[in-house]
Amino acid sequence: MRVANATTRVDLFDGNAPALDARALVVGYDRAVTGPFDFSVRYGQRVGLFGPNGVGKSTLLRAITGSATVHSGSLIVHARPVASQPQSLVQLGYMPWTCREQLKLLDARSQDAPSSLAEVIDTRVDRLSGGQRQLLSVWSVLSGPAQLVLLDEPTSYLDPHATDTLREILQMLPANKAVVAVSHDRAFLEQTCNLLIEVKPFSAAGTSQ
Repeated sequence: MRVANATTRVDLFDGNAPALDARALVVGYDRAVTGPFDFSVRYGQRVGLFGPNGVGKSTLLRAITGSATVHSGSLIVHARPVASQPQSLVQLGYMPWTCREQLKLLDARSQDAPSSLAEVIDTRVDRLSGGQRQLLSVWSVLSGPAQLVLLDEPTSYLDPHATDTLREILQMLPANKAVVAVSHDRAFLEQTCNLLIEVKPFSAAGTSQ
């Protein structure tokens, strides 16, 4: 067994361990933003993070990828690899490759794609609507090789039908993957996830579970 010391983020592959384990975790940037947290994310599990805007939900995701600071406690990431879908899509004026080509480049599946995406699988990415591009982005990380998938506001740009499609995709999550999702849509998280974690501003007393 290997244990992370205080103020440490550790990447540690162990096939018998949870995808992620956080203990007394406080994260932020130059100062602490949110925490402390005590939770584990297990394979096959869909975890939803909720809370008001600016409270630190995205900061917690960035700490998992190593782009935010662990101020205290421990964060052990056992999963390999980890994929993250950001809140804002990359906006390029010229993207002449097709959805199929993008999925192939990312080692993601074009087969078994949801029908709304399958209909445009050979369409150039720069000709997709915002909702279609969002669904393509989410499908890219969910159907790729990542064992742990981080989704930051995955319902952005999606109409109600596409949101239902995303919910169905997540509910069919394979047993060898885990998802941590941030959303302002509490109802979406409640209908989709099997564990919800409330994110609150940093407090020296009290633990988020």
